[in-house]
Amino acid sequence: MAAEALVRWQDPESGMILPAEFIPLAEDAGLIDPLGHKILSQACETLRSWQDADMPILRIAVNVSAREIARASFFDDLTHILNETGIEPDSLELEITESAVMESAEEFFNRFEKSDG
Repeated sequence: MAAEALVRWQDPESGMILPAEFIPLAEDAGLIDPLGHKILSQACETLRSWQDADMPILRIAVNVSAREIARASFFDDLTHILNETGIEPDSLELEITESAVMESAEEFFNRFEKSDG
């Protein structure tokens, strides 16, 4: 059995705000790294608590921004979270949306073309 971590923003005035609206804002504001770290930590802590309670949840999937993965310290941070929570690496599934990968690839190739002259 598996679960997926889904983040939502409950604004007192606007109500439920979906990730498609606030994730790009977090990326543009430079807040995606701390937000992503918190989401990943919380998902692993929750999975650990379910496992400790003998619930049959074996895996959890977490959406990760391509920008997060591109950060040099991402895998060190991920290793720290896994060690801190005691979650086995094969219990965590990282999901990257195709559009995020394509946008990152486009940015990469645009930079490459500009530097190539």
